[in-house]
Amino acid sequence: MRWFHREKRRSKNRKDQRHYTYHKFMCSRYGFREDSWLNNLNRSRKLKAMTRTGCQACFWVRYDCITKKYIVAKFVRENNRVMTTHEHVLFLRSDRNVTEGDLEQTRTLQGVGEGTSQIMKLFVLQEGGYDMVRFIKKDLYNRIDVDRRKDIANKHTESAVAFLSTMQDMDPMFYLSYDLDEEEIEANFLVSCSAG
Repeated sequence: MRWFHREKRRSKNRKDQRHYTYHKFMCSRYGFREDSWLNNLNRSRKLKAMTRTGCQACFWVRYDCITKKYIVAKFVRENNRVMTTHEHVLFLRSDRNVTEGDLEQTRTLQGVGEGTSQIMKLFVLQEGGYDMVRFIKKDLYNRIDVDRRKDIANKHTESAVAFLSTMQDMDPMFYLSYDLDEEEIEANFLVSCSAG
């Protein structure tokens, strides 16, 4: 589904069931923009570039209640867009992926003091060129940032628990209780302290 996205407005969910009755997947350049949107003179932002080309490539998937499976109901293969060349495939978001192995190698190299740009150059050398690497440098930075934010959130929670536990040791009227969620992270804090 490299060039497809799900059109959420076309997905219908029956209230008596937990399954969507159908999904419509369509080309990212499906159809045209509405005339009312194009002719709007009271816009506060600049008109965005026209990216839709009237492509009709799509497929519909419907849920069969008897077999309890999704079935392809309609498939239109024809498209009118120029396909991406091999040299530019690495810039498609759907093809860019920093795997867990790549992330572990990055963590190891960062642990010995290598910078992210140097690590990206190492991936390029390992794979045999920029066109062979499965991601771009920005993807690597983003993935590292996500991990860093998780670590910061965990450390903030641990610091709060340590502080509140110290308060509990100092004040016999201080009460602290919390639960652990499925990832073993503290959640649902209950704190009560004496007035005064």
